[in-house]
Amino acid sequence: MSPQLEKKTRQLDEQVTKADREFFDSCKKSESARAEWDYNIGKVLLLLVVVIVDVVVVVVFVVFVLLWQLQDVYRVGLCRVGLLIIGKVLVVVVIVVVVVVVVVLVVL
Repeated sequence: MSPQLEKKTRQLDEQVTKADREFFDSCKKSESARAEWDYNIGKVLLLLVVVIVDVVVVVVFVVFVLLWQLQDVYRVGLCRVGLLIIGKVLVVVVIVVVVVVVVVLVVL
């Protein structure tokens, strides 16, 4: 083989090796970025669940206080009206929490 041909072959081998190394490094970086993205999305979804639960707790508390005031004003028994409303609110809370947890599990 001529020296000129060997030189070109060596240069091409070096370029291919460099391209392979750059491709491998790019793949590692992209996989690392994807994993970090998945982790951050999971954190955000869990924070969303916490916020939703906090909002529901506040709503249930407000409903309970309003029912207590209704009982004082109209002399309506809290157990008649209140338990029905609180029961419905709790059913909605359970449904919302289950849906959010399912979404978190599907995304992760």
